[in-house]
Amino acid sequence: MSLLTQASLVLTPNAYKANKLYSIIPSSGNGDMATTRATTATRVNSNGLVESVATGIPRLDYTGSVPSILLEPQRTNLATNSEDFSNGWGLVRTSLAINTATSPSGSMTADKVNQITGQTNSGGITKITSLQQGSKYTWTVFAKKEEKGFIRLSEKMTTSGVITSSWFNLVNGTTGTINAGHTATITNAGNGWYKCSITFTANEVVNDPLIIVFLSDIDNSTTVVDSGGVYLWGAQLEQGAYSTSYIPTTTSTVTRNVDIMTLNNIYTNNFITSAGGTWFTELTNNFSLTRDTGGQFGIGTTSEISLGSGLTIRRDSGTGRLLINKYISASGVPIYTTLTDAIKVAIKWNGTTADVFVNGVKVVTSTSFTTTAMQFIQGNTSDVPKYIKSFILFPTPLTDAECATLTTL
Repeated sequence: MSLLTQASLVLTPNAYKANKLYSIIPSSGNGDMATTRATTATRVNSNGLVESVATGIPRLDYTGSVPSILLEPQRTNLATNSEDFSNGWGLVRTSLAINTATSPSGSMTADKVNQITGQTNSGGITKITSLQQGSKYTWTVFAKKEEKGFIRLSEKMTTSGVITSSWFNLVNGTTGTINAGHTATITNAGNGWYKCSITFTANEVVNDPLIIVFLSDIDNSTTVVDSGGVYLWGAQLEQGAYSTSYIPTTTSTVTRNVDIMTLNNIYTNNFITSAGGTWFTELTNNFSLTRDTGGQFGIGTTSEISLGSGLTIRRDSGTGRLLINKYISASGVPIYTTLTDAIKVAIKWNGTTADVFVNGVKVVTSTSFTTTAMQFIQGNTSDVPKYIKSFILFPTPLTDAECATLTTL
């Protein structure tokens, strides 16, 4: 008997409609997830293009070519005119050619920023913004090489006048020199485009700080040779510790609301039983997209799992690690943490204890866990795992060998 035929609930990035994700198993509809999001949002579609989806439509995101269920917290893009650098952006030693290249959305909306001939100090584009002292911000732009093969993303605190920069290689898609105060990421967005981001802390009392994209010829250089430029599109400044999906703006800031995914009556419908059960989930981008808050995703006796008893996968607010937690009568206890970026987890319980398997290895043995009548699947706090590739329930505890097989990458 295959493991799939033993499953009582199987959810993958498959069929959907407004406010619903259809499960593969069961066919009755009892396993279909309710989803909500009160605003439009973007995803990467199966053609690799950034596209907008309507309010309430679940997002099946193809970042990395393989679809995942995309769940994100609420974020606001503070960078206005995110696709029009001729409006509300400053030019420093550069000229601008608007709508001259195909953007990551597939439309002719990318602008080219060119270094002015004779100017050897690197030029770029700037935006005046407003930041809260002590808060983390992530500054992102999509970039594609033309004559110039590097950019540097910078933030300038106007109280001290210090410009802090990190470099990005648009030729081979790698980060260059990263400032000690930054976390930097670069992601392949297809067709020569890269999504470049820095995360920093606004550590001064600032009224008019700047976010900047500078051109560069080589890593860790603030000078350039002659003219030439790069293509830019999709600027985003958001308060938070990592870059989320693109939020288009025009003349004002735009907020994307939180994604919510829930299912009730998993015990009543025998997805798990009094004999226990096994919960399997596969996630990706766990470490590179470190979460901001202690939000959670899991199964439990109440719709707010931390107020009852259950099992969760969440972020450890102290370390940024992915944390597996158990709750007993609203008391949470960490039972495993990991920094692994791609992860397959199986948690099995039998009414007395629980075991945890991660990527083919049993990492927790017989932790005390007596709860069996858990009714709720919850993914509706301020922050949840970002890319869910699969979610499976079994009505009884699997064997150790089965759990190891199920979770092997």
